[in-house]
Amino acid sequence: MSNDEQPEVLSAENRASFLAEDDVGKEKPQYVLTSKGELVRHSDTTATKTSLVLDIAQFPESNSSSHLFALGEECHIQISPCKKYLALYFQKAELVWMLDFNKQILYKLDWKASVSKNLVKVKRCSISFQENATAELEAVVSMNVEAEKEATAQALFCSIQGQHKQAMELASKKLPADSEELATVYEQIGCIARDLGDYEAGGHALEEAIRIYKKNLGSTHEKVARGLHELGNLLDDEGKYKDAMDKFFESLDIRQNNFGNDSPLVADVFYSMGYTLQNQDSVDQALDCFEESWNINKVQLGPDAKEVGNAANIMGYLQAKRGQLDDALSLLWDALRIRKLQEDQVKVSETLRNIGNVHREKEEHELAIECYEECLRLRKLELGERHAKVADALVGLGNVKSDQGKHAEASQSYEEALSIRRECFGEEDVSVAKVLEKLGSNHFQAEEYDQAIQQLTRAIDIREAKEERDGDYVNALFMIGNIHKMRGDEEAAIRWWTQAYERFQELGLAESNPQVAQVMESLLGNKQPGVMDKLQKALKDFAKKLTWKKKVSPGSAAQTELGEE
Repeated sequence: MSNDEQPEVLSAENRASFLAEDDVGKEKPQYVLTSKGELVRHSDTTATKTSLVLDIAQFPESNSSSHLFALGEECHIQISPCKKYLALYFQKAELVWMLDFNKQILYKLDWKASVSKNLVKVKRCSISFQENATAELEAVVSMNVEAEKEATAQALFCSIQGQHKQAMELASKKLPADSEELATVYEQIGCIARDLGDYEAGGHALEEAIRIYKKNLGSTHEKVARGLHELGNLLDDEGKYKDAMDKFFESLDIRQNNFGNDSPLVADVFYSMGYTLQNQDSVDQALDCFEESWNINKVQLGPDAKEVGNAANIMGYLQAKRGQLDDALSLLWDALRIRKLQEDQVKVSETLRNIGNVHREKEEHELAIECYEECLRLRKLELGERHAKVADALVGLGNVKSDQGKHAEASQSYEEALSIRRECFGEEDVSVAKVLEKLGSNHFQAEEYDQAIQQLTRAIDIREAKEERDGDYVNALFMIGNIHKMRGDEEAAIRWWTQAYERFQELGLAESNPQVAQVMESLLGNKQPGVMDKLQKALKDFAKKLTWKKKVSPGSAAQTELGEE
């Protein structure tokens, strides 16, 4: 743009209509967010050589930074673990902005997870950024917003960086004491802290929000119920299930009294209660809660609502956990139908994986493979080749290939999954150990004992370093003992079996798995002939039980995919 050509600055009146338009893909002027926080339109798009045009309808679902390149300038997109908050960084600058395009301040956003042709897809507008955009958040939020909203944005900016205590202090200084506005900010800080895994800070913020809401609005207001619901979800994440249920019951009571028994808000609480109950292995009670939520939303929101699909998905999982495989498939196919209507390909892939798991359980291997392969295709298309969810699909495919005795193909799937998880989470993550256990077991079945011992030993080392000892850990110990037994090294076999048995007892698994415990004791005492065969069968049954033991929470990444690892 020439020096004598001045850009047109959008007025406050025009800005609202601009934000309501979808300019992406259309031949319209580009817009620049200046260092003063002004939205500027340029008629000459070549003037902003370092600009990045964003189309925000979908975002890559990743816990780490993603990178985009446009017109020669690198821009870093930082997304919080909850996938709801966004920060943009330029290579030559620090934070440029974090903004909700609808409200012009930072709020929770629910973006779909995908990226296309190196463009992040934005719902509402197309904006480009100048090279000299500043890192000052004040400049970003100065676009005709009130002081309260500016304070909100600054506090949430602080919280999203993990500084939750400082965020609360900042909000309390800039907003009226014990005001409803302050409670709202505390509530948002609590949700951010929960998403980032800081349960102590999140719980404190939510408790303060609830206290202020009660003081200003009364103890039966919906905002109190909402805060209690969110606090219950946080407590569930923390593993404090009784406390979580107490908060859910308080929230449920308020909402039923305020809105009746058939409100979608009531359904939301039942949905969360279902997750907490399932985390305690109270499967029948969990199913009752999910079914209550399912029935309410079918009537209030319609049979094709996404909430109905989510409930059908988890109910299908729980029916599979109970061994009701046909009922599980019926529910999961309905979930798949709804999710296809919603055009949410990531959730479609999650339900496909769950359906594949049920077909695998029914030993319908070819049907399972079809589901896993379609799941894998969708995830690579939507999330990219190296996403963690791609690794999950590869593990599922490897499992069924191993069941079929196609050990080379299974190893190939496991190896690819292992590479992705190492890249996503690091060498020492427990998710890496889980794939190593799968890979080691597959080598064991293929009688490739050296490779099996190598993989299983590495998995054990990771779990011990992380103090993550569970049934899979016990299985790995016993498998190594079995290999030594088959090689004629009785002393080494007894040593590994003894370690496995001791861990089995320490973890409290003997009481819930008496058959496995009995066979282990017989093996170590050499009391019965043919005990090795019995052990193999018992451990196989034990592993199958572990398939359906997986902690999830209503706000976790596992919310819509509860199939086996």
